[in-house]
Amino acid sequence: MEKNSVKKIAFIVLVLAFFAVAPILILNVQGYRFDFEKMKLVETGGLSIKASAPEADVFVDGQYKNRTSSFTKDLLVQNLAPDEYKIRVEKDGYHAWEKTLGVEEKKVTKAENIYLFPEEISFGVYKENIKDFFLSSDEKALLYLTNDNQIVSDENEIVLGSGEAKKYFTDIQKLEFFADEEKILIKGTNYLDKTVYYYLDTTDPSSLAYLKIMEGAEDYELEEQTIVYKSKNQILRYDLINKTIEVLKTGASAFAMKDYYNIYAIENKVLTRTNLLSQNQETLSEKPLELSNYKLLIISDKIFVSEKSSSLHLFNESKKEFEPLLKTTNGIDYEALPDKIIFSNGYELWLLLLRDFDSPFFQKNGALVFLSRFSSKIEDISWFNNDYFFYTLNNYLIVSEIDNRDNINSFPATDMPVTKFWFDEKEKTAYILSGNKIYASSKFIP
Repeated sequence: MEKNSVKKIAFIVLVLAFFAVAPILILNVQGYRFDFEKMKLVETGGLSIKASAPEADVFVDGQYKNRTSSFTKDLLVQNLAPDEYKIRVEKDGYHAWEKTLGVEEKKVTKAENIYLFPEEISFGVYKENIKDFFLSSDEKALLYLTNDNQIVSDENEIVLGSGEAKKYFTDIQKLEFFADEEKILIKGTNYLDKTVYYYLDTTDPSSLAYLKIMEGAEDYELEEQTIVYKSKNQILRYDLINKTIEVLKTGASAFAMKDYYNIYAIENKVLTRTNLLSQNQETLSEKPLELSNYKLLIISDKIFVSEKSSSLHLFNESKKEFEPLLKTTNGIDYEALPDKIIFSNGYELWLLLLRDFDSPFFQKNGALVFLSRFSSKIEDISWFNNDYFFYTLNNYLIVSEIDNRDNINSFPATDMPVTKFWFDEKEKTAYILSGNKIYASSKFIP
């Protein structure tokens, strides 16, 4: 009898345990967890991880979860109770990616733009005896300036020899490409220590010509074979081939060309747009612009006014007025992509969104997103891809993500001091000017 009683009791205990545990197991399978802090059942969420490198290890709160797929390079971590989790994605030979992200009920938090950069990025000498280099606006054309003021192409062809340069310049400071990327504007100083400008067709060394018109130019833009410039409240267009000057507008305090036939200008403190073919002029703003010493900019079809060492304003089309966007201390630097613009105002990095974003920003078109602030001046910025960018700080080249949730992952690309750089996105190669040499990196690929 006693054995039967024990068996019966054991059976009852097991049955009760089954009925107690089974609902928990079922709820667990269906994506529920019991929150002991809130003392209630909650539905779980998940994390969607995608990295540039395949088979990267993913850790959640220090616990290994799995590796990203060798083909799709992603991983879905499921059945996470609503909370914040420290995520770490790592692979041998690469900088790890870390961030604390929140998980909500019935939602999947995405971290799908993770780029794992190699820990060892080697740089080798590419060119020597280089003082500076200059890129066209689309970065397809490139010229080097040597220490003896010789202008050389990327194919090592001499565009302007040092002997010829010495006839006109004691120093060359800047080269700018015209829109056709064959003609250049050379800025330098002559033997009277005067700033001078010369025009040169890089396919014809004998074309070097002094541009007297630039002596009074307060602002200018280079087109294919013309220069549009501002002088004494006039906007003028100079034809390099025919050597003629055309008056485009009078009474303008600033201008920006949309294309060859459309000019935006600030006239009597309001923004206007004029079609030079039809001579049709529209007044775009209603509120007077109360600024001084400013420049008009068109970036990704957005209209800005940059007030020197003070502020950047964005034109609000619906309100028909300029609105403050950023405070600036050392001018403004920017790099645009079709859906966003990154700005440096000297010591801060900001992102202007040109479309609605879900992850990682969850912001609408037109939102301004803060990225980073530094005590030292930011010198240059350039996109690496849609989600990462380069900048220089304290003469070091830094790679950074734009995902500003929690900490921003960034690291120095090299320990060499960097004066200037550019990044060839097609070749995934960085070129840096350090000392009097150009160094080329190994490829930034997983």
